[in-house]
Amino acid sequence: IIHGTDPQNEEYWGEVKDYDQKMVEMAALVTAVCLSPDKLWEPLTEGQKENLYQFLDQINKKEVHPNNWRYFRILVNMMFRLLGLPWSEECMEKDREVIENCYTGDGWYYDGNAGQVDYYIPFAMHYYGLIYAKMMEKTEPEYCSVLKKRSEEFSKDFVYWFSNDGNEI
Repeated sequence: IIHGTDPQNEEYWGEVKDYDQKMVEMAALVTAVCLSPDKLWEPLTEGQKENLYQFLDQINKKEVHPNNWRYFRILVNMMFRLLGLPWSEECMEKDREVIENCYTGDGWYYDGNAGQVDYYIPFAMHYYGLIYAKMMEKTEPEYCSVLKKRSEEFSKDFVYWFSNDGNEI
């Protein structure tokens, strides 16, 4: 993390571009930092924290696909909020609007294209939504409750994606 976010280091991950795969990887990184700030944030020097912040903040200045990818930027801004860092309320609002527009009811979303129902529903829309709901439940209890309820509703249908022996469709 220290080397990958340091623009002066030969292992620097590079600048983030519009629709960049690096955005996808940010979700895992910020989730890890949020789960273990004592190991992944607090030990960093002020310069290393600034490098990590600046690397991640690039997502707030780039175009992001209008589908589950919006959760990557939501989670980055969530981490910023939880650590008391400047975050983009504007991006958060736009991204949540995209996610909300993908919601079709009864726990179901589509993933950017109306009618597209696939593994991204449970493994992205609900997965990232539940990460957000757990981390932000004290800050936004009403919205987090909605996300949890939707996942619970979806699970009643999702169980049928698996056979009795656990094989999936």
